[in-house]
Amino acid sequence: MSEDHNETKVKDPVCGMDVDPHTSRHRANHAGKTWYFC
Repeated sequence: MSEDHNETKVKDPVCGMDVDPHTSRHRANHAGKTWYFC
């Protein structure tokens, strides 16, 4: 997998939007996992 920030996306667990985890300002850690939000 490429380390290019443009290719790495995760899903916002609330709305399902694609989020770049490298630039997302909204995140939470729970049960050892990081969740990212739009």
